[in-house]
Amino acid sequence: MLHRVVTDKITQPIGVPRREVQEPLERLRLVQAGILRDRPPVLALQRSKQAPQIPHRMGPGIRPVKQRPGPRADILKLRIPRGKIFSCHRTVREIGLFRGEYGHASNNGTCSGRIHEPTSRSSPVVLEAARWLDAEDTAAHQGLAWALEHDRATALRLAIALAPWWYLRGRFVAGSELLRAAAGHAAPDEDAWCAAQLWLGWLALGTNELVGALGHFTAVRAAAAACGPSPALADGLAGRSAALLNVGRIPEGAEDARRALALAKEIGYPAGETLGLMHLSLAASYTGDLENALAWARQAQRIDPATIPGWVARLCDAFLTDVLIEAGEVASAQLRCAEGLARARLAGSLFDQANCLQLMAELDRQAGHISEAGAHLREALEIAARIGFRIRLICCLDDCGHLCAATLHWAEAVTIWAAYAACLQDDGMSDLPLEARRRREPLRQAGQVLGPGLMRAAEERGAAMTLATAAEFAAMLAAARPQQPPAPTGLPQLSPRERELVTLVAQGRTDAQIAGQLYISVRTVRSHLDRIRDKTRCRRRADLTRLALQAGLV
Repeated sequence: MLHRVVTDKITQPIGVPRREVQEPLERLRLVQAGILRDRPPVLALQRSKQAPQIPHRMGPGIRPVKQRPGPRADILKLRIPRGKIFSCHRTVREIGLFRGEYGHASNNGTCSGRIHEPTSRSSPVVLEAARWLDAEDTAAHQGLAWALEHDRATALRLAIALAPWWYLRGRFVAGSELLRAAAGHAAPDEDAWCAAQLWLGWLALGTNELVGALGHFTAVRAAAAACGPSPALADGLAGRSAALLNVGRIPEGAEDARRALALAKEIGYPAGETLGLMHLSLAASYTGDLENALAWARQAQRIDPATIPGWVARLCDAFLTDVLIEAGEVASAQLRCAEGLARARLAGSLFDQANCLQLMAELDRQAGHISEAGAHLREALEIAARIGFRIRLICCLDDCGHLCAATLHWAEAVTIWAAYAACLQDDGMSDLPLEARRRREPLRQAGQVLGPGLMRAAEERGAAMTLATAAEFAAMLAAARPQQPPAPTGLPQLSPRERELVTLVAQGRTDAQIAGQLYISVRTVRSHLDRIRDKTRCRRRADLTRLALQAGLV
């Protein structure tokens, strides 16, 4: 199920003219240098009348170079060790190309809602640009770090320009921290502040911080409403709609989606129209109104894809696929999902790949292709775990429960559904009535097979799992070729105390938390864990978690 699809809004900074966005990118040109590999590159930084102290965050090995008098005396040059080659001109160009798909700017200081390139031509360019930015991650962040120390206005514009890349690659937490630091001194009446709040909201949705996301979008709505109809106001309303729907405030979320749709139509903003229609479809789906959910989704699909960013088109495919599955139109859903997954892979969007893979797993399960369903679900879990996509991890737990029920693994189904319910509660979300109804019959059958005692034990096991542990357990259950897990190596040799430590590690406890719970020192905990690793050959905490799951310790 694609319920609670997070609105991964990627857009040109609201109200920031193109020339103002180019300025920080030109500053980045001063923070990097395209020097050949056989010469030591230099990192050029703009300086004030008094040379600033070089921040420690610039990294080890950077040393000042004697400054020469001349027309470029306002530049402080720093020497970087050989091998760290930063091609500034191409990095600037790649950010521009990357924003070609995700951004839509006008020259008059407002967002026009139009992209630079049609979706059909932009995905390969965006993937190449994203890969280059991946390689130049250190250079870009060194420039941003310097700007945070010496030129916050430039830092804010540069952070906003980099935000689409952070989102595409799932760097929600790191991106939020940098953007929050850059936006800390901006005034609410500044255009860049508005853009930063929108991005902070979208990044918060990526990590399922729903209350924080709602606060950012509400702040944008309040600030933009004072300036009259604008894409910023439509984006703020669309973001609020996504956050409200995810916390179960469906009537309020639907109302904000209607307002976003009406406003986007009024100002000619196709991306805003598409988002409004998709969120109205989602609201209808949450209430079981599949007829209207399908109508809204198809209306969104009819908007010319050449007028909207690629991420909107991909998300629209996912929404329509989900509703088609709900309506029982499996053949159409399979075609739409396959096309959407291909576009997501072409664009390098991990967010969209996780969405499509989860839908593909559900379609495979309904068609009786259990092995394929497990493979797709496992891949969705791996991608979502890698980028910290919490809501997709939680939804995958629900699908895993249905997969276990389809293969008559009743205890595992009950356990994973109990973990799903606990994770929903931890994130401040409520179960949807439609999803609860789907689980009712398999849970009844599980109760008949297991009996009260085993049923209660399975529920208690799942309720005690953290999201990370539950996702690892689901990945094990969703293996493409299910088989009995091998006997855990070394487990019989563990003492009761060592088994207790393995259990606590699997429950997500840190060394300090384990020490506090067992009334021992952190050093003693680490000594115990070293012996456990020697006995079990499990070197990582994830390996110990898997060991505990296989042994039934959690």
